[in-house]
Amino acid sequence: MHWVSTLSREQTIPRAVAETCGAVLTQMGGRSVDLVLIFASPELGGDFAYLGRLIQQQLGSAVLVGCAGGGLIAQGQEIEDEPGLVVTAAHLPGVTVTGFHLEMADLPDLDAPPLAWQERLGVMTDGPFLLMAGGGMDLEVLLAGLDYAFPTSPKLGGIASGSQPLLFLNEQCHTRGVNGVALRGNIAMDPLVAQGCRPLGQKHEITGCEDYLLTQLDGMPPVEVLGRVLGAASQRDRQLAQRNALFVGLLADEFKQASVNFLIRNLMGVDRQRGALAIGQPLRVGQTLQFHIRDGAASSEDLDQLLHNYVANSGASTVQGCVLFSCLGRGESFYGSPNHDAQAVQRHLGAIPVGGFFCNGEIGPVGATTYLHGYTAAIGFFRPLS
Repeated sequence: MHWVSTLSREQTIPRAVAETCGAVLTQMGGRSVDLVLIFASPELGGDFAYLGRLIQQQLGSAVLVGCAGGGLIAQGQEIEDEPGLVVTAAHLPGVTVTGFHLEMADLPDLDAPPLAWQERLGVMTDGPFLLMAGGGMDLEVLLAGLDYAFPTSPKLGGIASGSQPLLFLNEQCHTRGVNGVALRGNIAMDPLVAQGCRPLGQKHEITGCEDYLLTQLDGMPPVEVLGRVLGAASQRDRQLAQRNALFVGLLADEFKQASVNFLIRNLMGVDRQRGALAIGQPLRVGQTLQFHIRDGAASSEDLDQLLHNYVANSGASTVQGCVLFSCLGRGESFYGSPNHDAQAVQRHLGAIPVGGFFCNGEIGPVGATTYLHGYTAAIGFFRPLS
């Protein structure tokens, strides 16, 4: 197994393709290219319909998957709102690489058996998935189906961002659906999901709700509970809350109380007449909810701790490549300095090849279930199984 990742800041597609593909071929040293991941800035000049074809002409008939991103990640750098192209390539002996495109109408019925999903994707066994999404897809339905059909497969990815939600699969260019790649054989992907928020106050039980509307917390109006939480908070946290940095966390697994087990969701609005709160996800009575504050310092500490634990408790020494899907809400404006997430990976794992982009939503697991996240960094480390 051999991974490389290259970045071009050229402003046109032909020149960016020439620079990145030339670097890939040099670093591959004559090895075959089996997988190509591309992340392109919408600001690149040229016809994106031909981007995949141009790259495959340079690198061969490897499976190519990718998307557009409002920011790009490679080589310890994060390029935000500027032209650029990232090409990450892998030589994967003993690995079967299967690319696929799915529209909403392609998904099997919710009552269909796992075999229906396996046949639709042309994939019959478990192994890592990478997913890039555009418009017109209910990702919660897709992820639930993939978890059902491939329960031990880690799934990671993000929603295309920037002015054009472009998806690339080999020579094709889409704006809707999901492009993905399934990797089977001598390959493992270790996923990490780093949150961008920290808990505020205590945990509460949802005792009343109507779909997205939270009507009761611990038997009280949610607005009253929130007022008490903010009243007991520090001045800094109250100031952050006033700057739209207040969110809610829903416990993904009631049997695991760790902070990383919370799904961060937007606080959409307030119904003061009823004392209710609108949350960016359907709710159910009995769920555990905790208010969260979006905080750059806490987010940085969380990412560092996750990476430290991964290196200390796993076979990180055998990692050959990495993908990094970071939220558009992270980056320099959030942390106050550039290249934060990319350089954190390098600090802990060295100069491994990293490719990725800034997403409109991140896909990654919490426990055994795959979720759509916000404000997170979803990271996948690739290593051989043997």
